[in-house]
Amino acid sequence: MKYLILGPQRDRIMRVVDEQPTRKGVRTLEVSNAKAATAKTLLDEGKQPIILNGEVVGLIDLHESGTDLRWDAQDGRFKIVVPEKVTPRQLKRAMIKAGLNPATITVAINSIEDATEQALAKADWEDASFIERQYPLINQFAAGFGLSEEDVDELFRAAAKE
Repeated sequence: MKYLILGPQRDRIMRVVDEQPTRKGVRTLEVSNAKAATAKTLLDEGKQPIILNGEVVGLIDLHESGTDLRWDAQDGRFKIVVPEKVTPRQLKRAMIKAGLNPATITVAINSIEDATEQALAKADWEDASFIERQYPLINQFAAGFGLSEEDVDELFRAAAKE
């Protein structure tokens, strides 16, 4: 096992060391040799390694891949930004690539018993310029696909790259 020395934003990796520092106030994280090696490589390449969802990744690599991050001061962690809205085309393409059939949503909309609610849902799905992540039907449809909130967030992240 190795130790990562973390910076003021505790997910930023400053150094990799073999032994846990004894000096007070130094933030450390014990990691596997593989994660330590990844952090060391990223440091040597000047790619500012961070801890993101328990993995060691480079900030520059994330930026170059189009991944948006934000620092959550409340949690003290980097988080991947979830787009607030995407176009219907983007969402449908991401769904198809994830193995989900967008036509299933049309079937679900057609099964809404209340005619007014069905018409409103159909207009939102078929005619919207954007589909908002927080739109209530998104979570209802997600449940029908067996998707968690994190799965839907990932779907929106993927859609934003389409």
